[in-house]
Amino acid sequence: MVLVSVLRQTAAKRIPLIKFRRQREEEALAARSGTLSIDGLKKSASSAAAISLPTIEDWQLPNRYRRKPLDAVEIEYINRGGPA
Repeated sequence: MVLVSVLRQTAAKRIPLIKFRRQREEEALAARSGTLSIDGLKKSASSAAAISLPTIEDWQLPNRYRRKPLDAVEIEYINRGGPA
């Protein structure tokens, strides 16, 4: 029981180490307070739709980025599940 109360106290004081962009911080603060505006939702939805890049298939990669073919020894090693 004491452990649970200690964990709750430390979890409440925890500050995330990752720094986000200013816009996302404002949305996070608004979400914590429970007052998220519709404008904030529209901004985040439109920015997510704007970042749409084409997918590169494996056959389109240059040779230097392609995987090396597996030897028969490597295939046996993988199928065995590791060292013998």
